[in-house]
Amino acid sequence: MAQESHFTPAQASYVGNSVSGALGNMHTQSPVLSIHQPIATLMLFEQNLFLCIAEVTGLFLDSHSVDDIPISIISKKIAQVLY
Repeated sequence: MAQESHFTPAQASYVGNSVSGALGNMHTQSPVLSIHQPIATLMLFEQNLFLCIAEVTGLFLDSHSVDDIPISIISKKIAQVLY
């Protein structure tokens, strides 16, 4: 896993639950977030800085469970990330 990018371009077709049908060309060749992928963020609380690390446990697009989701739509209301 060392020196390997988790954010690789998505392929046009997937096995299992994918969002390629719902998003069309938007999902092709865009970086994706996948189930079981590690995520990290910085949080400031009472003048202390914390590094928060978690694992993605669920991804939903318009209330439908998916295996991966384009990073470009994570901030949209139709996308939900559980960690």
